Amino acid sequence: LAALCMLLWNPYQLFHTGFQLSFLAVFSLAFLLPPLRRFMDSRLERKAQILGFSRPAAKAALEGASALTAQAVAIQAGMAPVCAFLFNYFSLSAFILNLPVAALAAVILPLGILACLLSFSGGILLGVTGVALDGLITLLVKLNELAHLPGVTSFHAASPSPGLLLFYYGLLFFAASEGFWLLRKEGKRMRIC
Repeated sequence: LAALCMLLWNPYQLFHTGFQLSFLAVFSLAFLLPPLRRFMDSRLERKAQILGFSRPAAKAALEGASALTAQAVAIQAGMAPVCAFLFNYFSLSAFILNLPVAALAAVILPLGILACLLSFSGGILLGVTGVALDGLITLLVKLNELAHLPGVTSFHAASPSPGLLLFYYGLLFFAASEGFWLLRKEGKRMRIC
């Protein structure tokens, strides 16, 4: 709905890189995250039993780490080819750095809302919130800089052809579709028989 409203207001937004990447990230999360979470959760149950994570707190921590990992993988799987196409680089560290970035963003956003509300009253609490936000945002920027160290964490890449991109996304979204998982389950049944 947001994309439609933006395009109705200004149809040329469709050709802006920021618009494309923002909605590609949202689309990747919406389409890739549910099957990825199902896959990871099935593996997580076995790992939790093997490692002996029977306490609720330990299990919750493992599930939280799994959720953040699934989000990072879903976003990178959707974004990496387009970033290579548009910017001619690929960041290996983005897979890893998106985990703390997502956690930081989950803290920064509510703190920012709190700071907006506190701005009407002022006082020491606003100052403390502002200092905390400044530190967290500085850390976020430093993590972003780590993701783009040429030759260390990011590499130049040849732009993939549009045909290769279509093939990749077709294969990726087919692998994430319910049909693929049903075919996979049916294939397991046939091998058992």
